[in-house]
Amino acid sequence: MMENKVFLSFTFYSTILILKMYVVAIITGQVRLRKKAFANPEDALRNGGLQFCREDPDVQRCLRAHRNDMENIFPFLFLGAIYSLLDPSPTVARIHFLLFCVGRIIHTFAYLLCLRAPTRSVAYGLAQLPCFSMALQILLATTPYCLTTARCRATCLKKPAGILYPAHRAWIHLLDTLLGLLESLKCWHKTGGLQTQFSPKGQSSPYATNT
Repeated sequence: MMENKVFLSFTFYSTILILKMYVVAIITGQVRLRKKAFANPEDALRNGGLQFCREDPDVQRCLRAHRNDMENIFPFLFLGAIYSLLDPSPTVARIHFLLFCVGRIIHTFAYLLCLRAPTRSVAYGLAQLPCFSMALQILLATTPYCLTTARCRATCLKKPAGILYPAHRAWIHLLDTLLGLLESLKCWHKTGGLQTQFSPKGQSSPYATNT
């Protein structure tokens, strides 16, 4: 696994993001102490009395920043780990991870320092772009297997005489069309040019069936 350059890049940027979450948690605790706004009565009693068991806008802002990190970084950890197994270009993968990491760091600064809008929104959108890209590539890589499995199961559902039910025939044709479309999208993704046909002229689709 450590020989996989993409996974190494993913591990590096993921660790930075996890450390950033720890830093936000520490900042939240420090803001609680400075503002004397505690969530638990025992903490308030230790630091002045039950009157300090209260909410504070600055503490709530830190908590929202931390919650936003969890809502976005945890999905990235899943998508990035799966994406690393697809053998993408190390340079392209590094750009994906770097964009997300930079976007999340800027988002945290904008949240904690109350930077003027739309700084936080722009940073949020920047970090979402590589996530959507990785999710799309994962779907392109895994959907053909799922569709092929579904097609094989549909083909096995035959009448005793070996004739397909009309609904199964339509389902198989739909799956063949989807598989061909996915092949075209994969070719477009790899070459940068949209293929005009699902298969070369004179050759049948690998998913064609005699029904």
